[in-house]
Formats: sequence, C-alpha cells, structure tokens
Amino acid sequence: MFQALNRNKFSAAIDLKDDAQREALRRFLVEKADVVLQNMRPGLIGKLGLDAALRKDNPRLIYCNMAAFGAQGPLVDRPGYDPLMQAFGGIMSVTGEDGGPPVRVGPSLVDVGTGMWAVIGILSALRRRDLTGEGCEIDTVFVRDGPVLGEHARGVVSRLRQGGRAGAATEHAGMVPYKVFGAKDGGVMIAGRQRQPVPPPRRRARPF
Repeated sequence: MFQALNRNKFSAAIDLKDDAQREALRRFLVEKADVVLQNMRPGLIGKLGLDAALRKDNPRLIYCNMAAFGAQGPLVDRPGYDPLMQAFGGIMSVTGEDGGPPVRVGPSLVDVGTGMWAVIGILSALRRRDLTGEGCEIDTVFVRDGPVLGEHARGVVSRLRQGGRAGAATEHAGMVPYKVFGAKDGGVMIAGRQRQPVPPPRRRARPF
C-alpha cells in the first residue's frame, strides 16, 4: 500500500519539535516551494509557524489547507477523516440494506473527493498566479464531501417521515427498478431509466 500511494515521491523525515529542523523546513518552503498542502490537526500548524503566514515572505506561494470542518465555524477545532465524515455527513445512513446498520462506503470517498477539490483549487490558483504573479490561500473541507446530496436527499426525507432508516444504497429515490436482485447464479443489478419526467399532480387554483 505504501509503495502504491508514494511511488516517485521524495520524502524527508523532520522533527518539528526541533527548532533548527523546523526552521530549515520553513526556509525550504519559502524559497523553493510553489505549493504547500497541509492537513495537520486544527491549530497545530500555526503553533509551528508553518501556516499560510509563510506567504508574507513569499507572496507567490500557494498554500492549501485540508481540514475536517474548515477554517471557521463552531466545529473548526475538531479533527476528522474519511469514516468519521461519512458518518457525520450521512453517507452511511443511505448505505446498506433495509433493517441493517449504517455501512461505510468501501472506497474512501471523502478523502478522495477532498483531494480532488484541493487539486482543482490549486490548479486554479496556479493559473491565477500566471496572470497576476500572486499566490493565495485555499481552504478545502472534508465535510463538504460527506453530506447526502441530490436525489438521495428526497429519499432521506421520505424515509425519515415513514419512521425508517434514511435509505438503502441499493435503491434510487426516484427510479424503479434500481437495485440488486438475487438470481440463480448470483446477484444482478437492474437499473431502469425514466424516459420522461413524471408530471406533478394538477391542483385547482384557489380562488382569491
């Protein structure tokens, strides 16, 4: 796993509690780096003197923070990572089978999604720097990829009104069939597509 995730990367082991090593890292980031990306525990990076204040010494630096709940708000000091964000945001409430417990999605969707938004922000910042000569600070939030959105939101509201769990991953909130069915030789996924939207029910206009 380590080789798969870190192939062709250059690594350096630094004791951040050692003043000399921390200062060497600070100088390297200011003098050599185009982009700094950090996702340390909230508040720690500032105590180390390695936060976005580095841009005072290098205005061209692009500094990206990856945090569970962002840079402001009532939960700003709380740490978090993929499984916690899947639970907090509701992904686990719509994953699994009816009658079963909430289930974490196998792939780390929140980690990967947050990384994707960070890359998009960094690429946009690099393009902006090409035009203006200035870097910037970027905040990417893990919880942004955790909430249940889109068509699942309708299903969540409907299921909760009926007193059940928020939903099941094998079903779609607005299309039927849209789930795995048991067959003699195993499961088969059947996903029906709605050809035309169902028109809303007609209602008589109320007289004034």
